[in-house]
Amino acid sequence: MVLFGQSEGTVDGGIIQQCVRHGVCARGDTVTVIRNSVLSECGDRAVYAYHNATLCLEDSTIIVPSSTDGAPQLKKTSAIQVEALRSEVDRAHLRIRRCVLLKNSNLATGMGLSVAGNVECDLDGSVPVESSLSAQAQLLVPDD
Repeated sequence: MVLFGQSEGTVDGGIIQQCVRHGVCARGDTVTVIRNSVLSECGDRAVYAYHNATLCLEDSTIIVPSSTDGAPQLKKTSAIQVEALRSEVDRAHLRIRRCVLLKNSNLATGMGLSVAGNVECDLDGSVPVESSLSAQAQLLVPDD
C-alpha cells in the first residue's frame, strides 16, 4: 500500500505480507489507518510513514521480519518507522491502539518501533503479547 501527496487509505481486516520493501509506505499529507490487520514478511519495514504523514494502527499485529521470512530482509530497520526530519516543514502523527509487535524467532532483525524528528505520538501502552506463530514471541514496545 503506497500513499503519497494528499491522500487517505484504510486497511480493515487485511493481511499485508510478502512485501519486498515496505508493507505500507506513506509520505506527505497522508492519513493511513490500519485496523484489525496483520503485517508480516515485509522486507525493510512493515510500515514507513514520513514527512507530514498521519499513521493510526489499531487492533493489529505487526511481526518483525527475520532472515527466515519469505521476503528478503534488505536492511536492519524497524518494523514501524515514523519520521519528520525536515524541522521547518514536517510534523508527523503516530497513534497506536491495542496492537502487538512480535518477533517470530530469535533470528528477527531490526527493532519494533522507531520514531525520529517532529512526531506527535499517542501510544496507549496496553500491548498484549499473544502469538500462535511462535513460543518465542517477544514484546518490543514497553508496557508503560
